Amino acid sequence: MSSAYNLVNSSKLKLKGASGKHKKKKRKMHQKSSAVSDNTKETLDTVGKWWAVQKLEQIKGCVSIEMKDQRYLFAMDNGSFKLGDPRPSGPVAEEVFTAVNLSERRIALKSGYGKYVSVRKEGNIVGRADAIGPLEHLEPVIDGTKCGLQAFNENFLGVHEDDMIAALNRTIGDAENLKIRTNTERETGVKKAKQDESLGGVVNCELNYVKMYQSFGDHKLRLNTDNPGTLKKARKTGSFHEELLDRREKMKADRYCK
Repeated sequence: MSSAYNLVNSSKLKLKGASGKHKKKKRKMHQKSSAVSDNTKETLDTVGKWWAVQKLEQIKGCVSIEMKDQRYLFAMDNGSFKLGDPRPSGPVAEEVFTAVNLSERRIALKSGYGKYVSVRKEGNIVGRADAIGPLEHLEPVIDGTKCGLQAFNENFLGVHEDDMIAALNRTIGDAENLKIRTNTERETGVKKAKQDESLGGVVNCELNYVKMYQSFGDHKLRLNTDNPGTLKKARKTGSFHEELLDRREKMKADRYCK
């Protein structure tokens, strides 16, 4: 009887030991999860308040184009551009642009002088445009560790001999591999979902656009009553901004479109 009782106790002790192993395994899993979380934080490429975008939808608000290590696209008051000096603490005012979303794939860049960045057919880059046309369309291409800005001539912006900036090559090489940085607040998945829901379709986009520019004596908003289907087509083709301008132009009372 006594030996049988000892066997039962031995069995219980083994079960207790197994529980301890389970706790150790759980602790190791938690440590591994924390390490993964820490590694994720380390991969965020930041310079001061400026962080490198990893997705197209993150390109909005104030942005800077890092062409080389800590050297940014620098806008001059004569409408030309150069490669700025190294900035370990982040870009200066002349290197900050406003990103204008034209479609899901294309953007335009507006300098601090109120002019849009244009790429000519031969690849030269200037900043003298007052409005957005085909020459001002830029398509960010993000593929893993590579990021480039493709101009309307299908070439990518790059830094060439004597630090000349131009769109000359159709592939992203070392000269064309850049970083698009922004200082906008990073969004959580929940926050982004709520914002996307509030934006709505093309009609709401046009409404928000009109609110920014329309000026009437009675302070009442007036939208173009034509079929908004043209806006949907324009968004797909990348001419959304031009279509908004055309629709505003038809509203004769809008003094900004005369």
